[in-house]
Amino acid sequence: MPEYLQLLFPEEKNEGRRGGKWWRRGGGAGNRIGGEEPRGGRVHFKWEVEYMFWSPDCVENVVMGINGQFPGPTIRAKAGDTIVVELTNKLPTEGVVIHWHGIRQLGTPWADGTASISQCSINPGETFHYRFKVDRAGTYFYHGHLGMQRSAGLYGSLIVDVAQGTKEPFHYDAEFNLLFSDWWHKSVHYQELGLSSNPFRWIGEPQV
Repeated sequence: MPEYLQLLFPEEKNEGRRGGKWWRRGGGAGNRIGGEEPRGGRVHFKWEVEYMFWSPDCVENVVMGINGQFPGPTIRAKAGDTIVVELTNKLPTEGVVIHWHGIRQLGTPWADGTASISQCSINPGETFHYRFKVDRAGTYFYHGHLGMQRSAGLYGSLIVDVAQGTKEPFHYDAEFNLLFSDWWHKSVHYQELGLSSNPFRWIGEPQV
């Protein structure tokens, strides 16, 4: 880790890379770094945002994906955990930011992902580390917050389970995460030009 990041995040010294996977002292499995800690652990993701060909409704189109996935990977954490997302922008000509919808960002406003308000966009080829704590259990989602990037497919689920050692106040047999979004066959550039033109040009109803 660069020295300036070590000054900002001194506890990061307990992390590293081993065999291409992230680890944290204390063990752990999957995307989570380390075991589940009563006062909050840490989950770490390494993402690359890029355009790719995809067929969401059996019609091939260009979508914006993360690590070759559309929608993006699901983040799963526990209340009290710190989420770290190492995001690299692999878009050829566009900046990118991610907004974590519903996360309060207490003490970390720079991680809110609102371009030109609380964060500069991440330029092509650059990497930015989002680091924030999730303090409330619930089902949230994240999405691109620059131009029409959410419409282009840059979004995914963020699920925060109750804190370690806490029981949910209700019982259910199973859990199924369903993520809905409108989808147009016209490109996001066509959509953006139509919506911002004067006179306004209606882009039509979504195909899906």
